[in-house]
Amino acid sequence: MDRHRTTRARYAGVRAALWAALFVPALFLHYACTRPVVEREADDISFALIGNTLPESPFGSMSPRVPEAIARLNADNPVFTVHLGNIVYGGRQWMGIKEDDVTRQYREFRALRRTIRSIVYTVRGEMDGYNDSSDLYRRYTGRAPYYSFNYGNVHCVVIDTCDPEPGSMGLRQRAWLESDLEHYRTSPAIFVFAHHSLVPVKNETAATLKDAPALLELFAKYPVKAVFSGQPAVFNIAKSGEILCVTAGSGGFNREEQYRRRNHYYVVSFSGGVLRVSERQAN
Repeated sequence: MDRHRTTRARYAGVRAALWAALFVPALFLHYACTRPVVEREADDISFALIGNTLPESPFGSMSPRVPEAIARLNADNPVFTVHLGNIVYGGRQWMGIKEDDVTRQYREFRALRRTIRSIVYTVRGEMDGYNDSSDLYRRYTGRAPYYSFNYGNVHCVVIDTCDPEPGSMGLRQRAWLESDLEHYRTSPAIFVFAHHSLVPVKNETAATLKDAPALLELFAKYPVKAVFSGQPAVFNIAKSGEILCVTAGSGGFNREEQYRRRNHYYVVSFSGGVLRVSERQAN
């Protein structure tokens, strides 16, 4: 009888050890899974914004004030530069504008781009096409009308607000945008770059992007910190929920009276989750 009791006790001990071996890891796994996910801190970043470098007419050359602004921009040493659109003065053949006119301007921009020390990303503006085509824009900028890129763990998205016409975004691009945002939803910070503003700017008549409220609602589902746009050619900051909508329109390169009072480029710094935008004048 004692031998049977000893055997039962030994089996009970084995069962207890097995339960402990199974339960303790399960408890730890449950605890690990229910702990809040610690957010990664976004990398510090500093970049420049410029735009509206187009000449006064499709038959003219880029203003010499643009290289002056770029020289000042280089001194700020940004990690990359975003051109927010209206690189050239494009148009259509029925307006008397020839493809050679637009091509010449793009070649001039390409030469000027080589003087910018940082990587250059471009946004397509309403003036950057010829006969409603983005072919010349693609060829001379080397960029698609919409795309994304990363700097460290910060994700950047360039959208085309001239798709298929100025102030709009096509369904195919919208589907791509949703997919891209979903793919990078764990990024600690996302920045969006556009040509047309997503919010109305006081005292300005320039049209905002169609369906902008729906787009901002989409952005609110993801860690989008700011949207930067280049039109209208003024400086304005507004908020949509937690998203900063920054209109960083530059210009005034072609006329002296505008050159004196316009901003020519901007420097954006993002550090410790705080975004700062500095206006710059080259004159």
